[in-house]
Amino acid sequence: MGEVVLCQAAEIRPPSWYESLNEIGSFLGGAEAVADLELESLIRGAGVTREALDMSDEVLADFEQLIAALRNEARLSVVGALLARIELLRALRARAVLMSNGMPGGVSRSEDDPLADRTVVFIIGGPRSGTSGLQRWMANWADVHTPSTVDVLYPQFIGTAHGPELLASVTIQDRLWDAIDAGFIHQHLNRGDLPAECLPVLCAGFISHHWTGCYRLPTYEAHLRRRGSAHALQLHRAFAGRIASASEERVLLFKSPAHAPIMEDLLAAYPDARFVYIDREPSEVVLSHTRLLSTIRSMRSDHHDHEADTRAAEQVVTRSYRTIGRLADAGDLNESNFRLISYRDLLDGLGRVSKALSSWLSIKLSDLAMASLRDRQLEAPLSQAPGPMRQGTPIDPELVVLRTEFMRSTKNLKLGLQ
Repeated sequence: MGEVVLCQAAEIRPPSWYESLNEIGSFLGGAEAVADLELESLIRGAGVTREALDMSDEVLADFEQLIAALRNEARLSVVGALLARIELLRALRARAVLMSNGMPGGVSRSEDDPLADRTVVFIIGGPRSGTSGLQRWMANWADVHTPSTVDVLYPQFIGTAHGPELLASVTIQDRLWDAIDAGFIHQHLNRGDLPAECLPVLCAGFISHHWTGCYRLPTYEAHLRRRGSAHALQLHRAFAGRIASASEERVLLFKSPAHAPIMEDLLAAYPDARFVYIDREPSEVVLSHTRLLSTIRSMRSDHHDHEADTRAAEQVVTRSYRTIGRLADAGDLNESNFRLISYRDLLDGLGRVSKALSSWLSIKLSDLAMASLRDRQLEAPLSQAPGPMRQGTPIDPELVVLRTEFMRSTKNLKLGLQ
């Protein structure tokens, strides 16, 4: 088999305001002087107490490990440091809210568990494989509820009426991506009340691949693998409980491609959940994810390394294949809790996919809904990588082998389409 070479998007040039802010900050002492990432300063800035955060020694160590990596490894620009501080403040506030709700008692179901009578569904898959498109489509189904961007970023507002000011504010915040890379507006319509992926919720546990996606943090990445995601996923259950308490729909729908590599911890936290995995050709996933990483990281650091971004994208796909394949071989993922859909099936038409998924989840779609699905295709801007292209880094040939093994392990778990 010949070498597979990625055609990588040309380097993204940040907007002029980004360069201006960094230039101003350079004469004020740089990123660290402009945005303080010290532990006590962050807690004060979040307006919360240590008691409200309820951090064990292990969780405090996680937080300190993250801060140290951001300060010492991320090579933050002034804008990057401001964004890091904002995200850390938001994570601290979210943690205080979720901890005040009380942590769910283990993962056992009880009469007091708000998830006891709900079906929890996770959409996962390779990054940039259509997970957002499927989530937003399923969010329109009767008896399905999925969190909005406001819910994910500000869980204190779950169950309250979102005023126009809050929605407008979150929409403006979310559209920062469009200001960095105009291609984003063609890939995701960003708005405060639209469905959002739930990865930022794990930031409240300070163990989240959100940080390693936004910043290059080698020591924190190694810490993540050693530590596991169990604690952060318990906070996710607290978040899901708040969503369930504020909604009436039977099915709670969450999505994040970043959950695929941590499926073992996800299964432990949600033993009764169901999982929909979207499979896309690995070279396409790596190309698209590399562009995403480059876009996100370019607004946080002036030191770009496109080859490192490619390798990081490959590692995510590699861990996903290995983890899910191992769980499928062991029988932990089976026909009752796991279904695989190909990216091509989504692009070819939603009718068959929706009919099969709704049947598997015991959701009855109305005749009107089914009629609207005829010949309907999922909007697929992600199938085209926008912007000028240049020859990129060869893809790791191991990925091709792993994909073959992954498909063997999951061959009996494909969603049956008629």
